[in-house]
Amino acid sequence: HMNADAIYKLNWQGFSILLCGTTDSDRKFHGFGLAVSSNEKKDDFKFMFNSVIGVVNKFNETKVNFDTLVSDAAGSIRNAFRKVFGEDSCLIMCWAHMRRNCIKKIESMVNKEYQEELINDLDQLQLSYSPEIFQRASN
Repeated sequence: HMNADAIYKLNWQGFSILLCGTTDSDRKFHGFGLAVSSNEKKDDFKFMFNSVIGVVNKFNETKVNFDTLVSDAAGSIRNAFRKVFGEDSCLIMCWAHMRRNCIKKIESMVNKEYQEELINDLDQLQLSYSPEIFQRASN
């Protein structure tokens, strides 16, 4: 799997930093792609993804292919990933991004007395280990 995002806190002369890498079983991030870009559009992420493929193929003499993307909901990242690695790629939303946004919605829409219980339900739902379990639990 590949993790990808644009980093807003690191700006170099007004340029965005695009980053990609993977995580291990200890949830540690290992970066292998970094781009300084004037934009954060699909073509910018496509360039970074294709560059990673090119470097790996050149130095390892093996084909690399990622079938899963972990990112926020940015269409530019998701569309670029599908364009480079295939339309049948699995797209997973980063749990930290999703949870933060859900909590904001819960706090703005749900009575205070039910918020903690709903957030706990959300945390338990995230532990679903298959799409079937997730669908059953979310219903």
